[in-house]
Amino acid sequence: MNTMCLHFLALLLFCSVSSTSSLCSFQNPVVGLVACRPHQIQAFNEFQNEFDTLHCDHSDPFNGVWLSYNHFSGTINPNGSLFRLHQLRYLDLSHNNFISSSLPSEFGNLNRLEYLYLSQNEFNGSFPLVGNLTKLVALDLSYNRFSGTLSPNTSLFELHHLSYVNLDFNMFSSSLPSEIGNLNRLELLSLSSNNFFGQVPPTISNLTSLTHLYLSQNKLTGNFPLVQNLTNLSFLILSDNHFSGTIPSSLLTLPFLSFLEVRGNDLTGSIAFPNSSSSSGLESLLLGNNNRSNSNMIPPNLEILYLSSCRISEFPNILKILKNLEFIDLSTNRIKGKVPQWLWSLPRLHTVALSNNFLNGFAGPAEVSVNSSVKILAMQQNRFEGTIPILPLSINIFSAQGNRFTGSIPLSICDYKSITHLLLPYNNLTGRIPQCLSNVTFLQMLDVAYNRLTGKLPRSLVNCSSLQMNEDEALYTEFHRSNYRRKEDGEIYTFAIQRSNHGANKSPYATIDFSGNKLEGQIPESIGVLKALIALNLSNNAFTGHIPLSLSNLGKLESLDLSRNQLSGTIPNGIASLSFLEYIDVSHNQLKGEIPKGTQITGQPRSSFDGNAGLCGFPLDKSCFGTNVPPAQQPKDEDEEKEDKVLSWKAVVIGYGFGVLLGLTIAQLIASYKPEWLIKIMCQRKRRNR
Repeated sequence: MNTMCLHFLALLLFCSVSSTSSLCSFQNPVVGLVACRPHQIQAFNEFQNEFDTLHCDHSDPFNGVWLSYNHFSGTINPNGSLFRLHQLRYLDLSHNNFISSSLPSEFGNLNRLEYLYLSQNEFNGSFPLVGNLTKLVALDLSYNRFSGTLSPNTSLFELHHLSYVNLDFNMFSSSLPSEIGNLNRLELLSLSSNNFFGQVPPTISNLTSLTHLYLSQNKLTGNFPLVQNLTNLSFLILSDNHFSGTIPSSLLTLPFLSFLEVRGNDLTGSIAFPNSSSSSGLESLLLGNNNRSNSNMIPPNLEILYLSSCRISEFPNILKILKNLEFIDLSTNRIKGKVPQWLWSLPRLHTVALSNNFLNGFAGPAEVSVNSSVKILAMQQNRFEGTIPILPLSINIFSAQGNRFTGSIPLSICDYKSITHLLLPYNNLTGRIPQCLSNVTFLQMLDVAYNRLTGKLPRSLVNCSSLQMNEDEALYTEFHRSNYRRKEDGEIYTFAIQRSNHGANKSPYATIDFSGNKLEGQIPESIGVLKALIALNLSNNAFTGHIPLSLSNLGKLESLDLSRNQLSGTIPNGIASLSFLEYIDVSHNQLKGEIPKGTQITGQPRSSFDGNAGLCGFPLDKSCFGTNVPPAQQPKDEDEEKEDKVLSWKAVVIGYGFGVLLGLTIAQLIASYKPEWLIKIMCQRKRRNR
């Protein structure tokens, strides 16, 4: 184990000064002198030898081991000294890489454990034998590979002191036994992302202390679970199952219910909100992907409303009374006509998602939305036409892909100083890319693919400082889960915060896509400074001149598409040395000479080089005679040197696909602009006074 791991352990291994005192840290981060009873010193010393770590001495109970986020791997020795630390109350081995065919039954020897965190490892096998851990208060086995069933005699149901159980993201496959109702001290029960099936047993109603119930992404069926008498319930997430029937009106009378997510089920009918809904504490309501079509009964205190794929045919006028509304998603419905004028007057509205409908314009004057608080407006795949509308001055993200907009990109777009994402692909826009975009200093993504734009890339874009990215910076927030602990009323809980899911386990990346326009001129040599690029698509334009030699500097490049241009000369030999290159297409140009030899080239199909009469060599059938033609150097004059500056960016992204766009819109909304919404969705609030 390296020195850094030793230092982590020095900070995370604890003994208490006395049986009633709180945990304390090491005085010396390397030696780690803490309080332990004499008879525990030998066991702990053996334990630290096994992990190549520390030792302790003194005379009071050793009651906590915290080893999360330490990159440990391998198996846990069932005969190891860990299982002789009988005074342990807290054990956290989460976020490591422990593997085992099953969890050692010796965990049952630690019968004083109150908190056991084993999440995000590689444990598998059936549910562990933890019946001896009768003092256990919190159990987290999430993000492992446990499988099998939760049978009535599973040891879980013998642990009557449990208040926190998290089995998320495993592979359990069974019905939920009625014995789950025996755990009547539970405050949080999370069984999401498994393969549980059948009906939720009626004994769920015994869990009267429950504040958080997460059952999403399973195969549960039947009517809505009997949770109406769980008066402490605050978060209820049942999404992506097969529940049917209607949502009972009594559910909406629960005094503390603030978050309800039932999207992705087979629920029908309208929501029967009670007359007292004006006093409801419900703040987030996610109903999408159900078979309902009536949205005329909505609690007035809502902040988040998700009605995607609910077969709505008219813009719901009930929304005009939602003065606290911050997020509305009406995408993938059947809404026709114009966006109503009153929408822009909602004082706290932040995000509007209207994609995949039949909308064709904005009601009211041209400046109707200019003073709105909206920062994210997603209206792709509709029937909007005419010129691009005047946007709210507060706009950060504007997405209008796949509409019928015509005319040029308006110069007024340059007045939006806070805009970061301007996404206009698949319209009928003409003219040039405005030079004044250099004024939009925060611009990060400009997508104008598949329009009818002409001219050269404006030199001024080099002044957009947010289009620059260091090689070690990620363009998107990557997916990760992090745990934080909160100690309230003497109890410790672990909750997960989920951030945006863009390319888990991927390196930082950038992509350029100018495809499908009528852009012309040479591809500048300065493109070779974009060393963070993983994909470059300049296809279907009118670029001329040689393929830049500097492309061989793009060591992270995985995809290169220069097809259907008017490029001439040879393919640079250096491209064959790009070790990550998986796809290349230079077809239908005017290239000549031998195709470079290399593993990344020879694995490409012949179609990637077709349409170049002068090319020869594998994978084409045409053989080459004579020596390989060296790559031609591009002559440069002073004006061309200036033109090269246009691509001295490190993060301009033009032409991202529709799927990335949707993910970006929702994730950026939550992760970047309103992080507390994540906490509302995934984390427990401070406990209310009852």
